[in-house]
Amino acid sequence: MSAPRPQPAPALRERWIAVAGCAPSAHNTQPWRPVPTGSGVRLTVDPARTLPEADPRHEDLHLSLGCWVEALAIAAAESGWSLQTGPVSGVGPDLVLDFRFTRTSAPALTGFTVRELRARQVDRGRLLPDDRALDAAVAEFAALPGCSDLALSQLPEPLFSHLQAQSATDVLSTPAMAAETLGWLRLDPRDPAYQRDGLTADCLRLPAGTRMLAPVLGARAAPVVARALARVQPLARRVLCTADTVKTLPAATAASSAVRAVLPGIGRPPARLVVWGRAEDSGTDPIAGIARGRDLLRLWLVLGRHGLRVAAHSELKDCPDTREGLRAFLGRRGREGEPCGVFSAGRSTSPVPRAPRLPV
Repeated sequence: MSAPRPQPAPALRERWIAVAGCAPSAHNTQPWRPVPTGSGVRLTVDPARTLPEADPRHEDLHLSLGCWVEALAIAAAESGWSLQTGPVSGVGPDLVLDFRFTRTSAPALTGFTVRELRARQVDRGRLLPDDRALDAAVAEFAALPGCSDLALSQLPEPLFSHLQAQSATDVLSTPAMAAETLGWLRLDPRDPAYQRDGLTADCLRLPAGTRMLAPVLGARAAPVVARALARVQPLARRVLCTADTVKTLPAATAASSAVRAVLPGIGRPPARLVVWGRAEDSGTDPIAGIARGRDLLRLWLVLGRHGLRVAAHSELKDCPDTREGLRAFLGRRGREGEPCGVFSAGRSTSPVPRAPRLPV
């Protein structure tokens, strides 16, 4: 009779779970609900922390869970344990995934550390481009062992600007979508939720004056505000698209080029990257979604190694019109695939506020 496999102490597993809680998630919802078991950890989903309006296909949910799984694997590997994943059952809010751990003398496959995990931050402020650092990071990511099918392409700035203008009002397209987005905004630092989850005014880099809107966008007023925003959405989209068109007119483009010629560091945007994979659906296929989420976190950690931070633009892949625009861009370059992430990458120009985290 074989001896029972050694198991990590409960306190050690709890520490790994606490580390994994620093993983990124859409709207900083932190939808994971891990439960220690006799031989490992069972991962489930908190339905109240999903985005049924903004993420009906569960793509962002699966990607977020993949980030959490990778963070857990990195934490365990640093303590000398490898993460073994079991079968996945369910999709979206019904997903269940069991893990167990085995002793290993090998470091994490990609050599990432808990320190790198904790240092990772999203920066929605001004990012400066650094082509040399980006090229080095992309080359390092491409050489990582054990990655799935993810690939990167850089979006031309005019196309990114156009798609961003198209998608900017998508969160206002229906009262339910607007209410969901407002529900995850944290504008008042006195609100207990400000230190727990969501999109805080600090992390969004919103002007101090926007904190005055907290009473207006409170829980009771949010449905009324959401209905009003949904009504003005068509007009807002026309205004944004018109502004985008004006920005790309020859005279405006020439003026922008003249400014950059005199002051080369002014006005140049950071890299705009789209991450894409094969045509499998990351929403209906949770295994593919989790694998891509793990690779997304690896990519962001590699960028961090080279001094780069990211600003996510998930709305570009979530909005149906702009998602089709991304597909068309990839197709024109002979890269048939499904976009699963869009973000800017560059060097931060100021200290980055920490996103809040749920207590463990």
